[in-house]
Amino acid sequence: MKYEEREKLKRIIEMRMRSRAQRVGNEMEADLKDTVSIEPVNHRIKKKTGNIWTPDRASPGAPPRKVSGTGRMSILHHTIITHGRVQFMFGMIWYMARLENKGHPWFYKTLAAKRWKYIKIMQGEDISDTHKSVIDAPTLQDGSTWRAAS
Repeated sequence: MKYEEREKLKRIIEMRMRSRAQRVGNEMEADLKDTVSIEPVNHRIKKKTGNIWTPDRASPGAPPRKVSGTGRMSILHHTIITHGRVQFMFGMIWYMARLENKGHPWFYKTLAAKRWKYIKIMQGEDISDTHKSVIDAPTLQDGSTWRAAS
């Protein structure tokens, strides 16, 4: 293979990797925002001056609820590709990270639950309607879940 052909092929592969990585980053951001977009249920507090309706807090272990939308709006991502490695950096307001560590794990659980969707996108498989499709880990004949060798 000639040097020019090799360089052209290398550029094509890098372009595909960049576009797929950016799509995965966009999907991750959308999935995280969907997770924290659960509307809270209002409950009534009786006071002498009248009834006050306030949103319920999320139960321990559940993702945080959308009360003001500030935390949801603060979720952003940046895709970095260097020497064939893809890194995703996420930024969010400080209390969203605090909720992750203080009883409302939502960030890692969301990404771990959707990891097969991201792997399929990086492999170049066409996934139609990715927000609503559920892509689970492949199940073997004995009923166990496939795990990658480390």
